[in-house]
Amino acid sequence: MRIRKIANSIGLVGNIFNKKSDSTEDSYSCDYVNKAIQDIYSTEEIKTNKVWINGKPIYRKVIDRGNRIASELFDHNIPNVDDIWINNDMTFRVHATGNHVPLNASGAQTYVYANKTQVTTTNSGAISAEKIYITLEYTKTTDKATTDKGA
Repeated sequence: MRIRKIANSIGLVGNIFNKKSDSTEDSYSCDYVNKAIQDIYSTEEIKTNKVWINGKPIYRKVIDRGNRIASELFDHNIPNVDDIWINNDMTFRVHATGNHVPLNASGAQTYVYANKTQVTTTNSGAISAEKIYITLEYTKTTDKATTDKGA
């Protein structure tokens, strides 16, 4: 399909915004859109641009465990958790060589689990690491589920 301009057409007329607008005739700038879809990872709670299957927004928090890879149970200190899961793509250990090794992978020897209040790590081998990052994604009881799931 090719888009062609019809001869002597006036084109589209509207304003471009760098902030949220309720206009049905105007458009957002590329800078605004790029910032809105940015995928941020932080040790602080972030409301992502994702929506869970029940229509609730998805939040994210990265837990930096330093070099603590021992089997342990600790509080994640996230209030009002509804559903919670480990983002396995961004949960890994970093070795002194700079290699990043995923946790929860087959043969990883270190596994991470989360519930509404705590995170559990289990280590079945002699593993060392310079850094451990655990990325949690979750919904909150304080948000209402919607029937519009982004469709």
